[in-house]
Amino acid sequence: MWSDPEIKNKIYLLNLSLTSLMLKMRNVLILICLAYFVVPSLAENLIINPGFDETPWDTGWTWHGWVEEGTFSATPDTERYYTSPQSCKLRAMTTWRGAEIWLSQAIQPVISCTCRAYFQNRSYNSGYGWTEYYIFVKVNNNYLIEWVCEGDNPVWTKWEKIYTSSDTISSIEFYAVASSGLHGNTGDANFWIDDVYISGTVVGIEEDISNSEEFLEIYPNPFRDRTVISLECINMVDAAVTWSQHSINIYDLSGRLIRTLPLPSSPFSPLKVVWDGRDRKGNEVLSGVYFVQLEIVRGTISYPTKKLIKF
Repeated sequence: MWSDPEIKNKIYLLNLSLTSLMLKMRNVLILICLAYFVVPSLAENLIINPGFDETPWDTGWTWHGWVEEGTFSATPDTERYYTSPQSCKLRAMTTWRGAEIWLSQAIQPVISCTCRAYFQNRSYNSGYGWTEYYIFVKVNNNYLIEWVCEGDNPVWTKWEKIYTSSDTISSIEFYAVASSGLHGNTGDANFWIDDVYISGTVVGIEEDISNSEEFLEIYPNPFRDRTVISLECINMVDAAVTWSQHSINIYDLSGRLIRTLPLPSSPFSPLKVVWDGRDRKGNEVLSGVYFVQLEIVRGTISYPTKKLIKF
């Protein structure tokens, strides 16, 4: 009976089916374990676009005075330290009172980390005009001045600082500040930045289950090809003030920012964005655990983190 080739073939196919089913079940169990037993990990460079080979980071500017006389810019520039093809140049120029421009990037919080950047700055002032340049790092939710220069630094310079396990780093910012001193004078600040690096032990990558359902809903979750992220905006006053600076950020387990999804321009709920399971370069991400956060550039409002699983 067991020598019948047809029966042997059926048994063989049955074994293949069972093996395939067991492998799929194992993969699901691995994903579930990863989802519920996440440990801090040592990440590589957490900065997206560290060499400015694409669009610059988040930028903003502010006038100090009643009349806006001057210009701002944050653009790729051919002057570079190491990484081709370009650096980023910040410029703030004013002939009335003062002006400042900044370049920033938020990261998943890390401890025991190293921060590094290369920069140069040049001023083209006239009369009583003056300029200042700053590097801010967000340490334990407070922005600290880690470097400041009031004059020129016309050659590429390395800035580096190592933080301890008691320091939680979550953002870095570069500032160029210009002032005319008196009306009719010129303050012209020019700040080049390149090869920014932050790496350390990632912390805080876990789901906040206390009230995450009140803010973020994700369906389907787990998902395969696409999922919809819905936001219920609770504080409409804060949202209306800073809405243009809101976005949905997707992180992987290492804390690397995978994708930023801008929210619709209106602050009125409900708000929905679709993630197609691809990174910022359009490549499909691997199966695994990801984290969804509502981010606010230069903001202070805190929202919970939601876990997301892709098969």
